[in-house]
Amino acid sequence: MPENWFARNPLKVLSDESVQQIHDSVVSLLSKLGVRIDSDEALTLLQEYGVRCDWSEGRAYLGEESIRQALGTVGRSYTLYPRGTDQPRALDINLTTTHAACGAAALKLYAGGQYRDTTRDDLVDAITLHQKLEHIDLLINLVEPPDMSGSHLYPELAALLFCYSSKPLLLQSDGRKDVEKLIRMASLFAGDREQLRQRPLFSTGINAEAPLWLTEHGAEVLIHAARAGVPVSMGAYPMAGLTSPLDVAASIVQTTATILLGVVLTQAAAPGSGCDFSAPAGGCDLRTGDVITMSPGTMQLIAGLVQMGRHYNLVTHAFAPTEAKAADAQAAGERFFSLAVSVMCGASIIQGATAEMSGLELADFAQCVLDNEIAGYVFDFASGISIDGLAEAVAAIEDVVTCPDYADLKFLGHPHTAKYSRRLAYQPDLFSVGMLSRWITENHPTLYEQAEERAAGLIAERQEFATAEVKEQLFNIALED
Repeated sequence: MPENWFARNPLKVLSDESVQQIHDSVVSLLSKLGVRIDSDEALTLLQEYGVRCDWSEGRAYLGEESIRQALGTVGRSYTLYPRGTDQPRALDINLTTTHAACGAAALKLYAGGQYRDTTRDDLVDAITLHQKLEHIDLLINLVEPPDMSGSHLYPELAALLFCYSSKPLLLQSDGRKDVEKLIRMASLFAGDREQLRQRPLFSTGINAEAPLWLTEHGAEVLIHAARAGVPVSMGAYPMAGLTSPLDVAASIVQTTATILLGVVLTQAAAPGSGCDFSAPAGGCDLRTGDVITMSPGTMQLIAGLVQMGRHYNLVTHAFAPTEAKAADAQAAGERFFSLAVSVMCGASIIQGATAEMSGLELADFAQCVLDNEIAGYVFDFASGISIDGLAEAVAAIEDVVTCPDYADLKFLGHPHTAKYSRRLAYQPDLFSVGMLSRWITENHPTLYEQAEERAAGLIAERQEFATAEVKEQLFNIALED
């Protein structure tokens, strides 16, 4: 989307005093309890950076000074570039713009009236569909087919994304080897590693384990990405009541502490590199222990984390899932709620803006189209009110009031309306507008049927963005042991 007006005037769920209290609690937690780190390389870097490390227990104890030092050098914005010519717009990722990314990791697909396991073909269809959805700026692997699991999963997913999309990518990785494979694949399009560093085509990221635990593979991702100039995000994905405290403020403290460790580690590895503040979060059904991805408390947690990330002037990631099991009123309501809150909090990237359903397990291509429509409403609203053309518009009022030529159609007949109709009048693709009396005399398919038809039509327009030779190289890299 264009610049987000709310990013300059963000919704705040915490007072300034509460933000300071949370920060103080974060520093206290990091300095007294520390973070478990399963990486000698990371512990060495942190110790050389001035962080107190206990090698016998594998823990790092961060103080205020190391956090302040890292926040003084961390990169606070970057640009992600497209490939090909049909998506010419680069994405400026910073504190004033907001970009939507599709959902990720669905194992089930609702299609043809039934639930079934996802397949590799579904993944290609999902990529094709989101390549065409105009309000989705970043692509992630929307589905993870069970038959693609294993050590090559993330590189193989990335290879398919490079083949069937040209939009900038947010790629998952699980260790140094994965990051290196992603860099080699992207370099096939960028020219070489140095050109990729100058014009990155993707970002990557990891989630730490909860509570306060960075695995060896997670540390490798942060270190290798930072040194290679790849934008990286560090999250913890707290599930309040399960992997973090049920208390929202305490969950914000725990998660912020983990993320700030990532910031310090990236700056110890490569000062000036970027490290985003990733705020996706969830909750827990206390009756069953099941993960919940959407609730008022979850959005309080996400909004509070985004506010903390913005407090440190970091690029932030929010989350917009739904717990719905079908494309129904719950799906629409929760998607709109989570998208609107994320936008109004000023998040830089919103993950899960489409199809992230039912505990991240489910996707529905028709719902993706409906989610894109919802995103269009939210983003158009968030573009703000401009007064740049106020004088010309006021002149149109004078014309309509004084000139008899406009007595019947009023502003509908004035040239000003025609001149600015494309820019100022939002037109939904599928949602119904107009008079009920006209609508009830016509034969209309259901909204879901319209969305199904549009999804099928967009998927049928599949393009490939890699030559046969490059495609072969991509998969050779992805499947290397």
